[in-house]
Amino acid sequence: MKTLVIIFHPNYSESVRNKLLVTELSKNDNVTLRIIQNPFDVQTEKEILSQFQRVVFQYPVYWWALPAIGKQYLETVIQPKEIISNKQFKIIQTVGGAKEIYDARDIQVMKTIWEVITEYCGAKLLDQFIFYADDSIQVAEKIAAEIAK
Repeated sequence: MKTLVIIFHPNYSESVRNKLLVTELSKNDNVTLRIIQNPFDVQTEKEILSQFQRVVFQYPVYWWALPAIGKQYLETVIQPKEIISNKQFKIIQTVGGAKEIYDARDIQVMKTIWEVITEYCGAKLLDQFIFYADDSIQVAEKIAAEIAK
C-alpha cells in the first residue's frame, strides 16, 4: 500500500533526527514524503492527502503534542469525515530525551490526540513510533521498515 509521510518540523533545516528518519523513509519506493513548512497551500495539501489510504505524521514532540505547524495543518487541511475518513494512520514522534525519561503515561498522552482525532474522523490509528534522543540509526531503519509495510 502506498504511504504518505507528512513531516511537521518548525525548523527542519536544522533537524538531525527527523532528517535521519526522512533519509531512511525515502529508501522505500512505496513511501511519498511531504515536508510541510509555512506557508503551505491548503487546497494542494487536501488533494495530495486524498490520494493516499495510509498516512503517517512525523514530528518532534513539543510539550507532549505536535508543533504549531502540525496543528495549523490539522485545523486547515483535515476536515472530519471529508478527507481522512476510512484512512489508516501511523505516527512517528521524535523526543528530546532518552527512553528512560518517558513512562507509559507520557507515551499515552502523546498518542491520545491521535486516538481522538482518528476516531472522530472515522479513520484508524494503526501504530505509534517513538524515536528517542539516544536511539541509533538501526532504530530509524526499523521504524522506516515498519512504515513501509
